[in-house]
Amino acid sequence: MTRIPRSVPPPSLPLLAWGQLVRTADVARAVTLSMALTMLPHGGQRSARKNAWASMSECSARARSRREADAAMDRAVAIARHPAAHAR
Repeated sequence: MTRIPRSVPPPSLPLLAWGQLVRTADVARAVTLSMALTMLPHGGQRSARKNAWASMSECSARARSRREADAAMDRAVAIARHPAAHAR
């Protein structure tokens, strides 16, 4: 988005018109933002919840895999230390 500087108007534009142009740009920016928030379901809250749930599910799956790998390593180390006790 092109930002209109507020400090110095162009020399060819009267001061009154410059102020009106800046206010128009502010209104346009506010309208655009409100439209974007209106278009998103509940201001993006639904998307955020869906992303959070997916992240939590992935984290849970990784944690389960990590626990299974730790248990398998513990069994392998126990077997390596005492092979006679685990012989079948």
